[in-house]
Amino acid sequence: MTWPDEITDISLLSSYELILTQEERQRCQRFLREKDRKMALITRAFSRDVLSRYLNIQPQEVRFTVDGNQKPQLLEPSLPLSFNLSHTQGLIICSVILHADIGCDVELIKRQNAFMEIAKRYFAACEINDLKAMPADIQQKRFFEYWTLKESYLKALGDGLNRPLNDCSFHIGQKSADLFYNSNIELTTLEEGAGEKCRSFLYYPNDTHCIAMTVANAEHENYELSVFRIMQEVYNPSSP
Repeated sequence: MTWPDEITDISLLSSYELILTQEERQRCQRFLREKDRKMALITRAFSRDVLSRYLNIQPQEVRFTVDGNQKPQLLEPSLPLSFNLSHTQGLIICSVILHADIGCDVELIKRQNAFMEIAKRYFAACEINDLKAMPADIQQKRFFEYWTLKESYLKALGDGLNRPLNDCSFHIGQKSADLFYNSNIELTTLEEGAGEKCRSFLYYPNDTHCIAMTVANAEHENYELSVFRIMQEVYNPSSP
């Protein structure tokens, strides 16, 4: 993950442009606001940097394609690697896994929205009841935990938002006091067997953001979550 608001050095941002293809640079420039152009630039450079470390190639050598649902994928990767991207105000994440599919979502949990009305429209009845039963001061955080879990699950399946959010429901158990993430999460789906090979995690990088990751079609059930903060250095295209 990386914090785009902390990246302000002009030479650093200029170095990121060297990683991108001409088409990617053009896409970044299509955004009207400078803030959005910067976010697009950092997101694309960040994803290339992350994936190049796994593939053992230069960031500019990473090649992308999209599947039928327009989900980005690697073109002819040297490893059976799956990745997914998400960003919100102040944070960009890239999740990577081998021998499985992965989806991720990050949200700013302290931004204002009519979360209960949104929940009534998109959440399962059990999730709505859980929200209503919680103290008012933590309802919004729980809303975003559910939202990110649902998004990550659908992205792991490759469906995007083609499948209704209330097709799946989550039960969030208590995390251990010494953990910065929660794996005590149960998934229920309307489609029988759809969630059998899925595992979901919640990660809390700070007190303002919530991250969810879901692994799907996994070859085994045991996964450990490792988190890295990268992409804060100037990229030198002539370096090994």
